[in-house]
Amino acid sequence: MDGPVINLRQDRKRRVRANASERADLNRIAHGRSAGERRQTKADRDALTRTVDVHMREQKNSQPKPPIS
Repeated sequence: MDGPVINLRQDRKRRVRANASERADLNRIAHGRSAGERRQTKADRDALTRTVDVHMREQKNSQPKPPIS
């Protein structure tokens, strides 16, 4: 038992952090879109939605007119 003395709790936490880091790296590769790309996609989608909404003939919240009798 002349080996180095280690704190088991700290060693366990270090291993958990290393595993989480490896898993995060794999997820970044698998789902790899940067935050800037996600923001740009959302901005493009919002702009398209606004364009379509402006050109709609009927608004979403309007009540249909009753038939004339």
